[in-house]
Amino acid sequence: MQVCKTLQSRIWGTMPLDGETGGNPNDIYNGYIYLETATQILRMGNLENAIRLGMTIAAFDADAMGDDLEWEGAYRDDPTPVLYNCKLRMDEVLWSEPVLVRGGKYIIPKGVK
Repeated sequence: MQVCKTLQSRIWGTMPLDGETGGNPNDIYNGYIYLETATQILRMGNLENAIRLGMTIAAFDADAMGDDLEWEGAYRDDPTPVLYNCKLRMDEVLWSEPVLVRGGKYIIPKGVK
């Protein structure tokens, strides 16, 4: 299963050079990284926020994250993946694409299924 992280453009821009990231500023402050499932990404509010902030969605293999990945809470019966005790690594990115709008419609990255 894939999990995704919607990263701010400045964070995504430095990730190839740094090789890893602790996530967006709120993730770093909290000490863990909130991720999203495809269903969660497709929610309108997440896309509006991503477009407003010029964000990129990067996908990762949830199984490869092992015990550091926990599933918490359940919003609309959809638990949220949360990554503890580690960073997102550039060499583990499965795919990445910016979130865009064309003709008033969201352009969903092809990898979001």
